[in-house]
Amino acid sequence: MQTKATVILLLLTLFAVGCESAKKQSSQDDSQAVSLQAQLEMLQRENRTLKNDLKELQQKMVNLQGMDRYRLDYVTQVDSIEFGRFTKPFDEDEDGGDDGVNIYLVLKDQQGDVIKAAGKVHIEIWDLAQPDGERLFDSKSIELKDVGKYWLPGFGGNHYKFILPWPNGQCPKHSNLTLKLTFTDVLTGEVFELQKTLSVSTC
Repeated sequence: MQTKATVILLLLTLFAVGCESAKKQSSQDDSQAVSLQAQLEMLQRENRTLKNDLKELQQKMVNLQGMDRYRLDYVTQVDSIEFGRFTKPFDEDEDGGDDGVNIYLVLKDQQGDVIKAAGKVHIEIWDLAQPDGERLFDSKSIELKDVGKYWLPGFGGNHYKFILPWPNGQCPKHSNLTLKLTFTDVLTGEVFELQKTLSVSTC
């Protein structure tokens, strides 16, 4: 009789433990379900935001595509570029030797007026008297997001100003260098190029 009672007690204990474990598992499942639901709602909100952003971009593209070349001609844009007259080597420490080049870039519209326009700038300085593979003396690229920092308005004119010190403090081995500048207009995608010969002091 005692053995039978012990067995019944053991079964009841196992049943209670099983119920408690099931409750814990159910609680964990509920917690996971709540977390997954929150993640799903967050992803759905992000998806709606992305869709709205995409619609705005698509509308902007439609507007731009609807502006044909004829109408674009009436928008102020870069028509030509030139070096400013002060584009030349500079002697920063006044020791009689050049330390780099000041470069002034002037942008002009269809009427020949100076304008400020956004774009990318790439500058190269070449020493064409050097052997093949050693002719590129220095180069610098200014990305679209940074080019506005170089805009210099004022009494001397409105232009971009770029300063290129000699790389690593080294000076040119030959007195004639070739300065090449490329400007890519962000509005039209048109690429403008300039070249200029520079007379510099040598080592």
